[in-house]
Amino acid sequence: MTAAALLGGGKPRAVDARAWPLMLYLGFLSAVAYTLWSLLLQRHPVSRIMVFSFLNPVFGVVLSALLLGEGKILNIPRCALAMVLVCLGVWIVNRPAKEPEAKLKNGKEDCYESGCSEKLV
Repeated sequence: MTAAALLGGGKPRAVDARAWPLMLYLGFLSAVAYTLWSLLLQRHPVSRIMVFSFLNPVFGVVLSALLLGEGKILNIPRCALAMVLVCLGVWIVNRPAKEPEAKLKNGKEDCYESGCSEKLV
């Protein structure tokens, strides 16, 4: 990206000494995040973990409002509704599946939904 910026007419500027600790901090956070991500993927299915990536915008909006004071320019009711819908979607995808009832009242298996052609005794 640096080469593309230079070829496109960009000019490098001097980096302030305060920027280097921030770069190290961001690198550390990224390393921790990717380590946790890989540990989660070792123990849980990808489909269950990936859905949490939809929470990134929620945390981005909340943290920008709290830390940067951007809450003044946001449409709070609309953002709140959007965040509730995203969280609801994550909850729906991750909730435990209900076990279908496989027995009828008389104790035999229900073949209606599974399409089996013979009754099991």
